[in-house]
Amino acid sequence: MLGLFQDVSRHVFFKKKVKIDSSLSKLYYRITFLIFLLAVVVIGSNYFGEPISCIVEDTSLTATINSYCFISTTFTVPRHMDSSALRKKIIPHPGIGPYDEKEEVTHHAYYQWVPIVLFFQAVLFYLPHYIWTRWEGNAMSNIVSSLEYMYMSYLDEDVNVGNFTIPSKKKKEVLLNQVKEVFMGRRHFNKIWARHFVACELLNVFVLGSQIYFINYFLGGSFFMLGPNFLSSDQVSVLDMVFPKITKCTFKFHGPSGTIQIHDSLCVLAMNVINEKVYVLLWFWFAFLTVLTGLSLLWRLVTYVLHSRSVLFNRLVFSFVSPSTPDVWSVVKVTKASHYSDWLFLYYLAKNLDPMVFRELFLIIAMDLAPAKEKKRGIKQA
Repeated sequence: MLGLFQDVSRHVFFKKKVKIDSSLSKLYYRITFLIFLLAVVVIGSNYFGEPISCIVEDTSLTATINSYCFISTTFTVPRHMDSSALRKKIIPHPGIGPYDEKEEVTHHAYYQWVPIVLFFQAVLFYLPHYIWTRWEGNAMSNIVSSLEYMYMSYLDEDVNVGNFTIPSKKKKEVLLNQVKEVFMGRRHFNKIWARHFVACELLNVFVLGSQIYFINYFLGGSFFMLGPNFLSSDQVSVLDMVFPKITKCTFKFHGPSGTIQIHDSLCVLAMNVINEKVYVLLWFWFAFLTVLTGLSLLWRLVTYVLHSRSVLFNRLVFSFVSPSTPDVWSVVKVTKASHYSDWLFLYYLAKNLDPMVFRELFLIIAMDLAPAKEKKRGIKQA
């Protein structure tokens, strides 16, 4: 029998990662973080060629003008952002055409900062998770690790299988009671655990909201409606205004005789082909995150209100995260006597423990909380 366990253990990996945060938080510090990092890599790779390439009459000045226009600003002329003129081929590109020096122009100076800004935004989306892991201090992991293989405890002696040990039935009871004592003894500390948990969830909300407003400011107030404008069929869209592919650049310098010479250049911004795709993707991703975040906050409010008031709600919640639903008596005793912080800690214990192990733990906690005259009835119902 033991040999069979040892053979199987070579091919089966039992250990699993302890869950200490919500699925929504994972979308923040995993998916969103990854999206930003991938955007930094793609934009910084110059896959579509040089970031900027300007057309000049004197080819000896090409490198100089390219550098100057990239680090200073290029511009487009709002008067030429005209769909009808573009259709009639009066202008070759949106925003490009004759202009007067006194005429209003739109300067574009953000593009050289895009990779740096995206990187720091990636860090900000990971920050709440980093803070939470430091605050949490492996509290959940320490409890779960002691009960990890208890669902296989059917023998009278400990069984060593590979690198782990399956505890005996007697040791199982001892460990469950130890965990129960830890839970009962740390009920005050559960408040700190839950407050930090909720604080990091709210920090995620703040990061999302602040980054939406920051990107809108960074793109000159065009991000809020970027998604709907992207879906519009207008020939000159907001993307042409915010992410122009062709721009103008004026380079002035003193010639050999001391007079000012002016080079009016047409510049191709190849990087804006990627920039526009990145920010359109971010708009739809942020919209998706905003909806999920609103639903998550509503769920947190519902659990806070109903955790000690509705037996049906608790049975549904715990049966969803741990299929071996505790009996009604245990649910009533534990939830009625628990602060929301204790309920939240139990909820995450249920997500991390084997259903049968959690059921046993739930029952002995209920027994500890119940008056003596109710314990016999609770044992019979269990």
